[in-house]
Amino acid sequence: MDKKPFLLNKTEANRFILILGAGGWLLALSELLNPTIEAPTGRWSILFKPIYNNFGSHGLALFWFLLGLYFIYTGLKK
Repeated sequence: MDKKPFLLNKTEANRFILILGAGGWLLALSELLNPTIEAPTGRWSILFKPIYNNFGSHGLALFWFLLGLYFIYTGLKK
């Protein structure tokens, strides 16, 4: 069994990171058009509750936008 693990080359990895960034922007758009009404509860509330409490419902959209921007910047960087 001489199978090598599936690895991405640099171009494929950059495309994948760009897709993650686009997904972050789509989540930001979704949060902007349909904002969260009350503070989140549940599994990810330890991350999202402070953002919601400090910045309101648009803070979550800003979070997703900045995360998507980071991924897009990283994917476009050479």
